[in-house]
Amino acid sequence: MFSFSDFWGTKRPSTSGRLTPQQKARQEEIENSLLLLTAEVLRCGNPATGRAEEYLAGFFDRHFGTRPPQQRMQVIRAHIATGAGPYLRIAARQLVLLTTYDTRLTALHFLYAVASADDFITDKQSRCIRRLAGYLQISAEDLGAVQQKYLQKSDPYAALGLAHGAPIEDVKRAYRKLVMQHHPDKQSGRASSEKFLEIQRAYERIVRNEENS
Repeated sequence: MFSFSDFWGTKRPSTSGRLTPQQKARQEEIENSLLLLTAEVLRCGNPATGRAEEYLAGFFDRHFGTRPPQQRMQVIRAHIATGAGPYLRIAARQLVLLTTYDTRLTALHFLYAVASADDFITDKQSRCIRRLAGYLQISAEDLGAVQQKYLQKSDPYAALGLAHGAPIEDVKRAYRKLVMQHHPDKQSGRASSEKFLEIQRAYERIVRNEENS
């Protein structure tokens, strides 16, 4: 899991320890900025479901201390409902001022992990995160490396054995072939069942992207 220890210079005080007023104020500003960026990534994709909410709760509890389970999600949903637009640059600027470059690079990993927690990363989410990376002053080289890492694991085209952006006709052919190959009537076992579901999810994701483009 990513470490945000450099938010605190060396090591973040334990949640059972006492923060100085300066540390507490800094922690709250960093957390609020990350919550706002998180909301924008979720807004560009699907509503967060169980897996994403569980991931977010664990991440923020580890790095910023525990809160009632729904409190942070309420903040995120409020940002999604009202739109974070003009505040995104402000939030990113806060992170630039309060954290190191390596921390912001870790935050970029976190945003991609949020996007992929529930499903494949959508093209809209990918564009959104690239925009946020610009606000965070992440270099093009580092952005490309992080993006490649996550898109390789969370690209619906790759799940069908295709290059990203392949024509929809190729997508349909690959889908029909793989469905026949991994259908539960022909294959048994958990691995094959999971592969079959992954193929279906990948195809549905690409079709939705096509319809919304």
